[in-house]
Amino acid sequence: MSVKYNISPKYSSIKESILDIKKNFRSSGELIKSGRNHLKVFEINGKKFVVKSFQKPTSIKSYTYGNIFPSKAKRSFDYAHLLLSKEIHTPIPVAYIEFYKGLQFQESFYISEHYPFDYDLSVLFTERGDSNTSFNDTETLWTAFMNFTTELHNKGVDHLDYTRRNVLITKQEESKYSFSLVDLNRIEFKSMSLRDRMKSLSRITSDSDLIKMIAKYYSASSDYDYDKCLHLLQYFVRENQKYWDTKKQLKRMFK
Repeated sequence: MSVKYNISPKYSSIKESILDIKKNFRSSGELIKSGRNHLKVFEINGKKFVVKSFQKPTSIKSYTYGNIFPSKAKRSFDYAHLLLSKEIHTPIPVAYIEFYKGLQFQESFYISEHYPFDYDLSVLFTERGDSNTSFNDTETLWTAFMNFTTELHNKGVDHLDYTRRNVLITKQEESKYSFSLVDLNRIEFKSMSLRDRMKSLSRITSDSDLIKMIAKYYSASSDYDYDKCLHLLQYFVRENQKYWDTKKQLKRMFK
C-alpha cells in the first residue's frame, strides 16, 4: 500500500498523527455524518479537526482517480485554498491523504480545521408546515445570505452542491452573519451567467414560495431582474425534479 499526501506546513509538527488517520478512523473520533462519505471530529494535541473519509470508488474510477483525475480529497484541499485566496471562507485546509494498491486508488481523506458555527441554511429554508426550526431574524439573514451568494457568483465560484448543509452560518454582533462553504470537491471556477447562477440556487429547495424568496432577494442583491431570476429558477427546479423522478424509476426497474 502506497500513500500520497499533502500537509499544510502549519501542521507539519503533527504529520505522523495525520498519516495515522486511516488506521484510527473506524475506532476513534466523534461521528458527525455518515452515508456515502463519513465525517468525524478528531482531537490532536488539544486542537479539533474534521476528517472526511470518501466512499471507495468503483473499479473503473479506482484507476482514473489519482492517475488521470484528482481525487475528491485532493480537490477539496486545492479548492479550499482557491476559495480562501478569493476571500471566501471555508474551514482551513490541513491535509489530504490518498491510498493506493499499485496503480489502483483505494481511498482518501480530507482534513480541515474544526469550524464552530451556529446554523446551516436549514434555518432559512424550513419548508412550509415544518415547525421544527424557529428563527426570528429571517429578513436580515435572507439579505446576508443572498449578498454572500452574489459575491460568490461574481467571483466565479459555482458550488455544484449548493445545498442547506453545505453553507454554514455564524452569527456575529449586531445581527450580522458570516458564511462558510463546505463539501468542496464539486466546484467549478468560471464566469457565471444568470442561468448558471439560478441553476446553482435551484438545488436548495423545490418549495414554490421559497423559490420566489430566492428570486426576490437575489434580484435585490444584484443587477438581475426578478422575473428573469424567477423564471430560470422555476425551470431548473422542474429539471431537477425530472432527473430525480427518472432516477427513481430506473432504480425500481432494475430491482
